[in-house]
This record gives sequence, structure tokens and C-alpha cells, in this order.
Amino acid sequence: MKKYFKFLIILLLILIIVLLIILFINYRNRIYDTRHITNYDYNNVDNNDDVNSYDSNDYDLNGKNIINISGYMEKAFKDDFKELATHADYIVKGIVKSVDFTSFNGVAWTKVNLLLNDIYKGDLNNRVSISYYFYGGYVSMEEYLKYNDDYDKFGNPSDEEIKNTIIKQYSDNETEFVQKGDEIIVLLVKTREWSPLENDALERLFPSGMLVKEGNVFKQKYGEVESYYSINENNLNNFKQELDIE
Repeated sequence: MKKYFKFLIILLLILIIVLLIILFINYRNRIYDTRHITNYDYNNVDNNDDVNSYDSNDYDLNGKNIINISGYMEKAFKDDFKELATHADYIVKGIVKSVDFTSFNGVAWTKVNLLLNDIYKGDLNNRVSISYYFYGGYVSMEEYLKYNDDYDKFGNPSDEEIKNTIIKQYSDNETEFVQKGDEIIVLLVKTREWSPLENDALERLFPSGMLVKEGNVFKQKYGEVESYYSINENNLNNFKQELDIE
């Protein structure tokens, strides 16, 4: 009888350990799940996007109807920039050289090519430029509807309307994407195994994981925070210490 109870206790401990491992994996996945979007808005039609601010070979946006689909990302932690920095694999500063819009399975993604000026966290093997991706951008309605049965949400558009409509997807109120010439500081993570991106790709850690230079100040522009993080370029020598990066 004692052996039986001992066996049950050991089995129970094993099950608890397995459960904790599963919960930890799910927690890690939630941290970097940049595709889990809620609260869609299909009704905002915008024909005034400054399409000339982007370098893109993927979609001709001129003269197209643009429909916004906005949402919010579910995260395992707050949008506080300093906290986000602890979860980043890389923290870099650079100048945007080009912005290219693409899509995977009907979901808009944007590829940013960045000329590096500084690396605050992570080893990029002396690279002078990198490319990274973030959720959001532009995708043709035709491509979008191949993977999403949302005809009724768009008012059952005609073939001609589908042909002449572009979907603009974004999250966390990131209505303006980075543009060529922008100087930014961005938090990056290695792409997850289940990501649609290539295995060695880099992803931005949420819209809140980016600072855009305005004047002499790098500013956090997106995320649900009480106050946005900012740092003057003259104080960047202390940036690593401020973020507690070794």
C-alpha cells in the first residue's frame, strides 16, 4: 500500500512539473505573439495616406480605396519601455533606409531596412545594417479575402471594388508607420518557431517597443502607458545604464 501511495505522489509531482512547463511555454509565446489582435474596426475608410513617404515594391497605393483594420495586441506584460527592454534580444539605433509592405496568409506585415548607428543590447556580428519585421502595413483586399471570410464585413464588395481596395492593418493605434529617413531606437526579438517569417528573422517587440526621433528627443509614441518614455539624444551615453543593460 505504501509503495502504491508513493507511486501516486511521484506521478502527481511529474504531472505538476509538466503542467508548469506547459504554462511557462505558453507565457513565453504570449510575450512575443505579435499576431493576436482583437477589437477590429472595419469601418474606417481613408484615401489620404501619404503613400509617397514609403519605399515599397509590393503595392501601388495611389488612387486606391484604403480600409483600416485596427486592433490591440494581447501582451503578457505592460507597454512600459524599460520593462519591454528586459525582454528584447536586441536594442539598436539606426536610420530607416526603406520600408516594404508584404503579407503572409492575408496578414499585413512590414519589413524595415535599418542602417545601424549603435547597438545597445545583443550581438549582431558587426553588421552595419539589418532588416526587421512588424505586424501591420498594407495588403490588397483580394489577398486578404483569400484567407479571411469577411465579405459581409466589407459590405459584400464587387470584383471591381475588391481590385481597387487596399487593407491597412495596424495595432495599438499605430496609424503612422516609420518612414524612410526616420531615426529610431527599436527593441527586437528573434522570430518564434511558429512565425510566418524565415527562421533567422527579427521582429519588433510591439509598437510600444520603438522610439522615434523628433527634434533632439527619441520618443515612445504607442502603447497603453501612463506616460510615454523619451530620452534626449545628448543622454544616450547613459541609455544602457538607464535600461539596466549590462
